[in-house]
Amino acid sequence: MDDKTTTISVDSVNTPTKEDITAKVVDKTVDYDAEIKKLREENEKLKKAQTNAAKDASDWKAKFRATQDEATRAAEEQKETLAKVIAENETLRNAQKMATHKAGWLGLGFDETLASEAAEASVNSDFDALLAAMKKFIENHDKELNAANIRNMPAPVSGSPAQSVTKEQFDKMGYDEMVEVFTKYPDLYKEFTKK
Repeated sequence: MDDKTTTISVDSVNTPTKEDITAKVVDKTVDYDAEIKKLREENEKLKKAQTNAAKDASDWKAKFRATQDEATRAAEEQKETLAKVIAENETLRNAQKMATHKAGWLGLGFDETLASEAAEASVNSDFDALLAAMKKFIENHDKELNAANIRNMPAPVSGSPAQSVTKEQFDKMGYDEMVEVFTKYPDLYKEFTKK
């Protein structure tokens, strides 16, 4: 490569002069009116095309929004349906748990009402309510057991109180029954309570 530099002088560049420009503008071979008319027609075509394009864009935008609204509406309906199914499933699951727990409490000897209370407390993890239900059960059970012991107590044979109540029966009695034995058969009571 040569280290020659090329220089261009300003005089060597052909710049049009005022006369050249005037000569071209005044050129009679060009029909300026026809050119202006042609440019105006093209300008009108472009305006129409721009208007049509804007209208088409507006139409497509409206269609898209309608589609978007339908999709949004469908998504909302799907969410509502899903929420409803989940709620129904949870309700059925809780009902099944309640039935299972209630059956368990009934199997232990709880009455219908107390079994329902205990089942609800156990399903809801309410320890205090569960303890209260169990306390009621124990109290009711003790009352029934005492009543059964009294009913099953043989009638005293006159003159022979020792044969009316056995030591085993006395040991299983509750406080009220023991008081009854004490009042009716004080000697028998003393005999059973000796150590």
